[in-house]
Amino acid sequence: MKKIAINMLPFKNRLPGTGNYIKRLLFFLQKLDTENNYFLYFGNCDDPKDLFGIYADNFSIIKCGKFESKLIRILNEQFIFPFRIGKLKPDILFCPSVAVPLLSFSGAKIITTIHDLIPFLFKKKYSFVQRSYINLISYLSAKKADKVLTVSENSKKDIIKFLNIKEEKIKVLYNFLPPEMPEKNNQPRENFFITVSTINPGKNLERLFEAFNIFHANNGDFKLYVIGGKGWNYESIFLKVKQLELDKAIIFLGYLKDDDLYKYYQMAKALVYVSIYEGFGIPPLEALHFNCPVVVSNTSSLPEVVGKAGFLVDPYNVNSIADGMYKCTDEAQISEKLKFIPDQLKKFNGETETKKLLTLIKS
Repeated sequence: MKKIAINMLPFKNRLPGTGNYIKRLLFFLQKLDTENNYFLYFGNCDDPKDLFGIYADNFSIIKCGKFESKLIRILNEQFIFPFRIGKLKPDILFCPSVAVPLLSFSGAKIITTIHDLIPFLFKKKYSFVQRSYINLISYLSAKKADKVLTVSENSKKDIIKFLNIKEEKIKVLYNFLPPEMPEKNNQPRENFFITVSTINPGKNLERLFEAFNIFHANNGDFKLYVIGGKGWNYESIFLKVKQLELDKAIIFLGYLKDDDLYKYYQMAKALVYVSIYEGFGIPPLEALHFNCPVVVSNTSSLPEVVGKAGFLVDPYNVNSIADGMYKCTDEAQISEKLKFIPDQLKKFNGETETKKLLTLIKS
């Protein structure tokens, strides 16, 4: 029997991508591992048991108090949290977010997770201070950890390139869908596209709108729904819609709960997801679950996620993106892509991926 401490301090009451990643892992860990004991350390999360679905007797929740700011949380993570886990003396410290406590008093083996290298590739996303910290902590955490998990082969290549980490130290543990995903239905698809993302420059929404403008000129009954909350530097994205005079055709729905989001996957003609860079990209995988055609960038991890089941386009070329939309109105081309969905989805199985982590824990 081993003791595994999990650093849940970065997570609050609303789950970002990394939050959903660990929530899904915890579901299968509780299902598959009744032998080891897990100790989850939380900060600004009011009801972690409910939010993360923690029910197993061998999973304990430890609350570390509220943090008034991100800076205070970071200081706590680096200078107080190490003493907490030092008292526990765990065999393993697992960090599902990148930051590893650089002080260590427990002698635990460390597993950290680096989902992507966006701060290294998109410098405008963060302030200089934020970017400097994230880059530094990513580098130091990767060096200190005994194993580094990441979510795609593309992210693995980036970690090797930017952080100079040896390949054998990195383990790919794919993202996967939650087990409670509803079944797909066979209702007719309607004349609209969706894109699902936080609204920020890295999601390439301005080029998407320009491409939709080309498509819309010959398909005036189509709409494009943008699903996701505001991120950073989003003003020019909203302005682009006005400049193209597409206010009635491009509609911002904001953040949607999962049940509402899934309805759009069931009805949309296609998901168009043309980010410049993704560490993984969950929305295309969600769309494939519902047999929703997908148009994705031919860059970063996205070809890895959709395989032969998706239409690949050049995210820097608006005509290429528009051509992807046209293909999604061709029943013959759609039918050809849909044939590949079952085999593609099998590559991202929650139980299989969680067993990879358990193999690390046991070894």
